[in-house]
Amino acid sequence: MDSLIHSYVPILGQGDGGNPAPGGVPPVFTYEPQNAVVERGGSKFLLCSADGDPVPDIRWLNKGNVLFESLPGTGYSYLAINDFQATDSYTCQAYNPYGQITRSVTVTLDEGGAGTM
Repeated sequence: MDSLIHSYVPILGQGDGGNPAPGGVPPVFTYEPQNAVVERGGSKFLLCSADGDPVPDIRWLNKGNVLFESLPGTGYSYLAINDFQATDSYTCQAYNPYGQITRSVTVTLDEGGAGTM
């Protein structure tokens, strides 16, 4: 089963009547994080970037909890996972006043010791 999940959710902005001001563009991924296999105690960097107008902010989530938020307006972020111990899922969320997109990936523990770093 493919554990990659894409979603798009419109976000109401600060324009008239709760709608975004005209002329903006919702986020679109320019690089999406990928599933990975990591050895116990290993490290992995997950990269995520998106474009839009205005440039979207990026946040990383795990089980609904925010792990990290990018500097505003950068459009990219990475999540460093160190001393990896158990299979888990991580979500990159890109958002601006015109929309929100997410990409969820699974980082799998390689019990056999043949992981990719």
